[in-house]
Amino acid sequence: MDFTTASEIRATTSADAFAQRLEAAKDLTRGDEALHDPEEAGHAFEKLFATLLVKEMTSTLEDGFFGEGPGSETFQDWLNEELGSSLAEDGSLGIAEAVRASLLRKQASVEAQHNAESVADVTGEGTPR
Repeated sequence: MDFTTASEIRATTSADAFAQRLEAAKDLTRGDEALHDPEEAGHAFEKLFATLLVKEMTSTLEDGFFGEGPGSETFQDWLNEELGSSLAEDGSLGIAEAVRASLLRKQASVEAQHNAESVADVTGEGTPR
């Protein structure tokens, strides 16, 4: 029999939750959905980055804010996420704006390429170079 300790379950749950948030942020910056709402993608990425920043900063504390007792990791993760959200809320890190601008440039490029291909199809000239 292999028994899993409570701390291993908490660590796995915390890692799974983080992985899910990371994938959600990645999904917002990939594909056509990102091109429809670059502002939301930028904000999600800034929130994720700020949360990671807070998590790394608080990991340097010897006992953390909540000590070593039961539930301390859960409360620490909650605090990290709340502080990260608060930091990202007003866009003071500037990451959301940079991501938004990058996605808008990508959107303009995709639209220009699509328009050029449409013109080439109508005129019968093939794909322009």
